[in-house]
Amino acid sequence: MATGIVNNKFVIVGGGISGVTCAEQLASQFPSDRILLLTASNLIKAVTNYKQVSKTLEDFDVEEQPCSFLEEKYPNIKVIQSAVKELRTHQQRVLTENGQWFDYEKLCVCAGGRPKLIARDNPNVLGIRDTDSAQEFQKRLCSAQRIAVVGNGGIALELVYEIEGCEVIWAIKDKAIGNTFFDAGAAQFLIPALEALKPERPASCRRTKYTTEDQEKEEKSSAQAGELGSALGPDWHEGLKLKGTQEVSHKVHVEYQCEVKGIYTPEEFLKSQLTALQFPEHNSDKLKPQTDTGPKTS
Repeated sequence: MATGIVNNKFVIVGGGISGVTCAEQLASQFPSDRILLLTASNLIKAVTNYKQVSKTLEDFDVEEQPCSFLEEKYPNIKVIQSAVKELRTHQQRVLTENGQWFDYEKLCVCAGGRPKLIARDNPNVLGIRDTDSAQEFQKRLCSAQRIAVVGNGGIALELVYEIEGCEVIWAIKDKAIGNTFFDAGAAQFLIPALEALKPERPASCRRTKYTTEDQEKEEKSSAQAGELGSALGPDWHEGLKLKGTQEVSHKVHVEYQCEVKGIYTPEEFLKSQLTALQFPEHNSDKLKPQTDTGPKTS
């Protein structure tokens, strides 16, 4: 082993709930082996107040804790606050951004996923995956009159409903909204809600929420820095004011069975000699999917 390189039985990349749970399980099963957890954040996600309710049902809370929380609980775990800069699989070695090399016998990558954006390095395209990108979206939305939402997953489904004061063009590749979660028939029950007025008082939420307001005031938004924050969970939109500049509640138009072919800047659009379309005026019945048309691009 080269000088200055620390050898570890296990190296875990990622301080989220997956990485921390992985470290805890390994520490319990291999109490005499050295376990290293690498995390870019100064906080980790930890499971607390664990209860075995029944044979198949568990109850627990997920809290953000300092890195020392894990080290105090498991003596054979060492937490290093630094992102991974380089991975050499043939040498079984990782390099962190602070310049340290770590050897490993087994590597566990729990760094989470990155959103698949339709265009990278485009200032007008924002992928919403974590809490920081959701807050960045809130900042941009407050000055917007019209936006396009691309995707038909859970975040898109909630996002389209929560947005107020802005025209929304919702582009999906499926024949019905929410195709991941329910069939086309069930989707029809949700269509009227896209244009109906939202209730003044949202339903009360019993889920415990954890915030890092003090930390957010001190740190630069990681969404702008290109880093990934905590993944979105239930009620992720609570506390966010998703409102544009217009005095309307919901104004949504759904484009079914389509894909994004290209994204233009204002200058590129003028040179293309294309014509911008007016926002379609319709009622909720016209939001229903058209089954007699084939795939198209927009």
